[in-house]
Amino acid sequence: MFAQRYYDTILEPLLMKYRSTPNDDDLAYALAALLEQVVDHIRIDTGRSLNDIRKSLQNRYTDFIYLRTVAISTKNVFTDNIPGLNVQTRDLVELEVGPRTAIQADGSVQQKADSQTLIVTGQRRMFRFKDGKEIPVADLLEESFRAITDEINSVEQ
Repeated sequence: MFAQRYYDTILEPLLMKYRSTPNDDDLAYALAALLEQVVDHIRIDTGRSLNDIRKSLQNRYTDFIYLRTVAISTKNVFTDNIPGLNVQTRDLVELEVGPRTAIQADGSVQQKADSQTLIVTGQRRMFRFKDGKEIPVADLLEESFRAITDEINSVEQ
């Protein structure tokens, strides 16, 4: 099955790598995008709608919707000046834009002006969303992974 192969060959090894390097912000973004992508693989296996699968995952982990927000902001660029497209009247991505602090190997702090969603509060990395919700990065990734594991296991049975 597509979802199980994707889980075994991509998601699980990448989560193991993230666990060993939890301060790798780029890996956290990539993992969020790849975790959300599993919905398509489950759809191929089951024929269920994407909305049905996302609702099921959100029932397993209520903040799963925020994983999708991070994934969308990671892999898509939105602009209001693309010819032929109407201007979006509401935000497509509900993330608060803020500085990303990278702690260097020597303990010094470097601000990166080009980053968007990740902030550091002490040593705890948080995703902050426009609705005011804050979720520790590791919690969002781990709990989403757990919900995906449960969903794939329920499909296999």
